[in-house]
Amino acid sequence: MQTSSVSHSDTMLASVSPKRPSAVAAILNGVIENTEGYTWIVDKGLKYIVCNIQLRNTIKQFTGRDVFPGNEVIDCIGLLDDSQTLPWPTIYQDAFDGKGSRFTHQITVQQKPVFFDISVNPVWEGNNTIALTCSARDITEQKNAEEVLRQSELKFRSLIENSTDIITMANAEGNIFYGSPSAKKIFGYEESDYMGRHVCSFIHPDSLPAVAELLRNLVAHPDELFTIDLKVFDKPGNEKWVQGLASNMLQTPGINALVG
Repeated sequence: MQTSSVSHSDTMLASVSPKRPSAVAAILNGVIENTEGYTWIVDKGLKYIVCNIQLRNTIKQFTGRDVFPGNEVIDCIGLLDDSQTLPWPTIYQDAFDGKGSRFTHQITVQQKPVFFDISVNPVWEGNNTIALTCSARDITEQKNAEEVLRQSELKFRSLIENSTDIITMANAEGNIFYGSPSAKKIFGYEESDYMGRHVCSFIHPDSLPAVAELLRNLVAHPDELFTIDLKVFDKPGNEKWVQGLASNMLQTPGINALVG
């Protein structure tokens, strides 16, 4: 009996495109086999042309069956959680009609949420769809990181918006692009009163020299924290003394501002 090292997907790729050199089929097979997550290609009869090793192993684990090109397509995601099944016949038919799709699907595995990024796209030959390329990639770690960031941002926003301090953010030219809600509570300014205006617009003339020096120091010493006492005007035009803290965080990712 002769043995062969050519994989099932390699054989099927070669049979689908008999004019291609075997080296090309081997390269394509290597790409598919090493693709993260599940990757499969199906024909119009909804049978596998190619399915990568991650997909084959999962099907084997849950069904005890080996999957080969020519076998009918199995709902691999449904094997992990049959309570959140997808309408695969409709998804496949839409793709064969030329309407590919990409979406996020959530299932539950061992009582924990698991998220998949799923895509199904047509393979064209002229004006005809001859096959579908499909993938399902586990993005749970990414989703969890996004949720941690979202919760952190919510906490930060809550602290800022409920603070009795006025917090402002300005660009390198000193023009304000953010002011916390305390600006209205303490000074009466609406957002439209200060957005885009220079920080010096609200400073009493007596304090302008000190503010000019502060701005020079901020440019010369990034990331250092400076304290300043100065007179400002509230919206009705009354003078108020404030103590300010300022730092140059223009180069800090996610902030990119002069913060006061």
